[in-house]
Amino acid sequence: MLLDEFKVRNAPQLQYLAGKLQAKDQRLRFTLRPFAGFLFFIKGNQMTHHCWELLDSHATYLWSFDPAQVSTPEQFRIMEGIIGIIREQGRQQYKQHWKRQASPGNKVLFRTIEHSYANSAVKDGFPIWRQKMEEAIV
Repeated sequence: MLLDEFKVRNAPQLQYLAGKLQAKDQRLRFTLRPFAGFLFFIKGNQMTHHCWELLDSHATYLWSFDPAQVSTPEQFRIMEGIIGIIREQGRQQYKQHWKRQASPGNKVLFRTIEHSYANSAVKDGFPIWRQKMEEAIV
């Protein structure tokens, strides 16, 4: 309904996440502050993923957890904390901090998937984004 009401640039991404990837046994979460968006829960073959897709954003934010190491309720608690940090510090600051702190021993893996060709009238960037997303959610 939301996508029908407003012209949202990343509508194909939101439709794909909601229709194909969102775990059926989890409720869809959303954020209003600092940015309006949706937090999807995706079950991969090896990992579980929390995907934050903001309305009219330039990138998809993806956090991945090993469910053998971090329970689903704990993952949601961690995600609440992360979004709180982003609310206080901003997305760019968070991404910069993450690059400095990333290590193989972390409980969570973080990456962004850029929306290539988002403003192009000639090339559809959705298939590129979908391929990158599918590669990331193993």
